[in-house]
Amino acid sequence: MPNPLTSRARLAAWCAAIVVTAAACGSDPAAEKVAHVARADAFVAEGKLPEAIIELRAAVQIDPAYGEARYKLGEAYAKSNNPEAAYPEYVRAADLLPEDPKVQLTAGQYLLLATRSADARSRARTVIE
Repeated sequence: MPNPLTSRARLAAWCAAIVVTAAACGSDPAAEKVAHVARADAFVAEGKLPEAIIELRAAVQIDPAYGEARYKLGEAYAKSNNPEAAYPEYVRAADLLPEDPKVQLTAGQYLLLATRSADARSRARTVIE
């Protein structure tokens, strides 16, 4: 005979999963991505970088063209001593935010580290112009 407590726990878990899934399906993606970034900002302020990275990855999964989230994800990776993961995020952010000199310069620095000097020069020229 199955343990009734285990069956109830499973039923509760399934109900919770259904409620969370239903809530996620009915939410506004724009508001959801902004909420992920806000939670990430709070985690960064608390020094919880792995949690911030999870939130920022969720934001860019919702909107891959969200330049601010990509830049913040690069920052979180860099602070986590993971330049290999930071590099592509900085470059994507620079592609998405061509008018932001800080983003362009950061991407340029990482491009130089990756020995892509021509691309780094292009970023620098964008900032100068």
